[in-house]
Amino acid sequence: DFRGHFQLIAFGYTYCPDICPTTLVEMAGVLGLLGEKAGQLQPIFISLDPDRDTVQVLKTYTAFFDPRIIGLTGSPELVKRAARNFKVRYAKVMNPEARANTYALDHSAGMYLLDPD
Repeated sequence: DFRGHFQLIAFGYTYCPDICPTTLVEMAGVLGLLGEKAGQLQPIFISLDPDRDTVQVLKTYTAFFDPRIIGLTGSPELVKRAARNFKVRYAKVMNPEARANTYALDHSAGMYLLDPD
């Protein structure tokens, strides 16, 4: 879908307390620095938490940083395959003292830049 554009890709999740917001601020900063050339770059945030990060949640979350950032999700199997293809490591971390469905994801940090081809 993005042939002909550079792609700046980050993996994470919307409940992330620190790494993901920082990464998305940096991604928005890159877009700002590019100015008029920013149209040649498609920023993408891929959720590692498909159980909580719906399409609408991702749209609202990424728009907070920059509306040009696309948030993507899929089935757990598809997310796992995408993460594996990019060598992204992630694992659910449960807090036994917390209420149900309260968890964090330990995950790799960083961004990937793909060329237009």
